[in-house]
Amino acid sequence: MAIVTHLKASWRTLVVVATPLVLSPLIFPGTTSVSKCGFSLVLMGVFWLTEALPLPVTALLPVLLFPLLGIVPSKDVSRFYMTDINVLLMGGLCVAMAIEECNLHKRFALRLLLFLGVQPRRLMLGFMLATGVLSMWISNTASTAMMLPVARALFARLIVLKRRREAGKQSREAIMVDSTEHSELMVKELPEDSAYVEEDTSRDPAVTEDEVDFNHLDTESLGLLKALCLCVCYSANCGGVGTLTGSAPQLVLKGQIDSIDGGRGTLTFTSYMVYALPLSAICLVCVWVLLQITCFGFRKTFCCQKSENAEDDKEIRNLIKKDYIALGPLSFAEWIVMIHFIVLVLLWLTRKPGFFTGWSHVFLDGYLSDSVPAVMVTCSLFIFPRRRPNVLFFRRKGDNSEPVSQESILQWSTVSSRFPWGVLLLLGGGFALADACQKSGMSRAVAEQLVFVKAMSPTVAGIVVTLISGVGTEFIANTVVATLLLPIISEVARSMVVHPMYFMLPATIVTSCAFMLPVATPPNAIAFAGGDIRVIDMVKSGFLIKIVTMLCVILSVNTWGMAYFQLHQVPAWFGPVTESYNTSFVLQTVNTTVNTLL
Repeated sequence: MAIVTHLKASWRTLVVVATPLVLSPLIFPGTTSVSKCGFSLVLMGVFWLTEALPLPVTALLPVLLFPLLGIVPSKDVSRFYMTDINVLLMGGLCVAMAIEECNLHKRFALRLLLFLGVQPRRLMLGFMLATGVLSMWISNTASTAMMLPVARALFARLIVLKRRREAGKQSREAIMVDSTEHSELMVKELPEDSAYVEEDTSRDPAVTEDEVDFNHLDTESLGLLKALCLCVCYSANCGGVGTLTGSAPQLVLKGQIDSIDGGRGTLTFTSYMVYALPLSAICLVCVWVLLQITCFGFRKTFCCQKSENAEDDKEIRNLIKKDYIALGPLSFAEWIVMIHFIVLVLLWLTRKPGFFTGWSHVFLDGYLSDSVPAVMVTCSLFIFPRRRPNVLFFRRKGDNSEPVSQESILQWSTVSSRFPWGVLLLLGGGFALADACQKSGMSRAVAEQLVFVKAMSPTVAGIVVTLISGVGTEFIANTVVATLLLPIISEVARSMVVHPMYFMLPATIVTSCAFMLPVATPPNAIAFAGGDIRVIDMVKSGFLIKIVTMLCVILSVNTWGMAYFQLHQVPAWFGPVTESYNTSFVLQTVNTTVNTLL
């Protein structure tokens, strides 16, 4: 037992030491660069899967391994840790920090809840839309961490109102029984909702909000609690798909496409959003409906039901309105951040939209990317003050006070302490690993071994690739899955003479369709850590949702994705092409997809 205990305590060290020893035959003198790159790939894969080392630390290993093994020079490896994609990520995250710093995201969420209503069905939709939209621009972890406490607080209030209503009903029944023993006349004269009953229930000590026990709830209340918690974390996963900066796997995809097309800008912020935003909205609606079915039942989901008590809805609405009013009017900082955010989104959307000439056309071709407006807006947020300056036209009428120095909206001390540097290193390590796999020929060697994939039609091969990526993301971090698979997938597409994005786009998006396990994504882990849901609850709800969302991804890439990105034609920059792989691919793809799934 002592040996087992010692092994459990030191298993990380054993993995770090034993894995290189087991893989050492791959780097013996005389081995090829493919074998050496395989050593690095498997070593980093094991460390990423087991988390024997922190993920960012493992991402730094290419700087050590590739130069020592003679795969890629050190100066070429290091440049991947601050690429254009990494700068884009930094700018986007800094703007997201500014939004969180001034509570602009909370104001938006509460306002949306007030607009949609407070009935359980509408309340779920409000939380999902608020979390989904926020996770498109700020991290899905932050949006989940903000919305879950709000959902729990409103649920507790619903339980309080429900118990008060039940206590009032019991009090009326007791009064009626007591009155029957004395005189039937008293029963007839007793009003349905007497002032006496209301006063009695309001003083019921068992229905205070602070004493709500989340561990002992009836079946209906427990179903609502699970639905609220799951809808927040699931919508964060779906919402992050909507924009290029919403989740790290999209940035990995962007980096891979840029390395393949030679920087031609095949995938831009606008082009990705045109495709992914409708898909994200469809997935949100599907999750909303399926969660109601799994948590409330089929009948309650599709049958129109009126609220049990309009007074309860009014009180919940007043509670949300109270929190919204507590934020006060829009502050100077909120106005500035909101203007900066709108300007950034407009600059991203109009830089190179594709369907009209963007503003980047004014400058030298190929010199600007999406990282330029991100850095520009970020620098501006470090300049603008947090409060209205008391100078020139900003000074209020009659204010003769002396100007004082003020802090800017973004402070470097805040950014440096809250910035997720690990994500930046993880992206850099992934880009370096992908580049080494391509230069060493390992991606091509692995792709050549996938004979069973080459024998399939492009449609079936796309479904297989999507399924592999979707299953893997339930057990491995989605960024790691995208990093390991995308270089190999691009070589498979090249060998099959297929547009690379036809395989890479769905394989990347389904890495965010992780709904079955707490370890799949940070939002799932946050929802599970609250103790309101069990693993079996997440598996039951997430299994059906995962199938439906993966089906939506497959159908989307074969319909409007096919038409928008011209995926039925292999681009010239992808290499020598002999022929298009299908002249009427859209219609045949949809039919084949449906037949395969059936």
